[in-house]
Amino acid sequence: MKKYLLLFCLFFICSDIYASKLRDIDWEEISSKDGITVFRALNYKHNSGIVPIRFKAVLNHDIVKVLSVLADEYRKPEWLPDLQGIKVLEKKSVEDITVYYRYHVPWPLKDRDFIVKNLGTFDVEELKVSVDIKSIEHKSDPSDGSTVRGTTYDGYSIIRPEGRGKTIVELAFLNDFGGFIPTFVVNFIQKSWPYSFMKQLRLHLNKSDITLLPEFENRAKEAFSKKKQANNLKV
Repeated sequence: MKKYLLLFCLFFICSDIYASKLRDIDWEEISSKDGITVFRALNYKHNSGIVPIRFKAVLNHDIVKVLSVLADEYRKPEWLPDLQGIKVLEKKSVEDITVYYRYHVPWPLKDRDFIVKNLGTFDVEELKVSVDIKSIEHKSDPSDGSTVRGTTYDGYSIIRPEGRGKTIVELAFLNDFGGFIPTFVVNFIQKSWPYSFMKQLRLHLNKSDITLLPEFENRAKEAFSKKKQANNLKV
């Protein structure tokens, strides 16, 4: 039951004027295992009563592969737990994309759906992607009334390289799954969600048919080229 209550529509979400407040609050570590550290917010209150959560994880894969998987909306049903349907509503660029997600929830609860906008920035020098996350309304909302609308009030993700062949993924979010799931239940069980999420992501990254997105390959080449030039100037 835990995994069904912790549906999270991932990655790359925000509005043009939005910047996540979760970046600026204080956190404390609550658990750490399997290369995943989970934190909870300190002295932060939201009208929903839901407590934000944050985690950092180490992936034994190159950042271009990690970014390619996270940005590939169409293959997310292969690894994102309980994802039943997905539709890209608007894509201005790989950094600016609005997506509809529908997640299966077992009877007697209704399925949950989200519409989220992902707005990211790419730091070429550090080869780091930073994305703000937030639910929005959209004119192309495909909901048919059979679901309960969830809300991502706030969130962000940061993906950056960590040495050769390793990538750090950091994610923080404040999600409301709507309906009649008690807030204290959501707050309690979401602590374990990062581990389920990362297990599925790691398994997917090990597949041999991952397509690297040219947008990230080109920017990685640009970043390495600039670093090489900078090192040559120092010599």
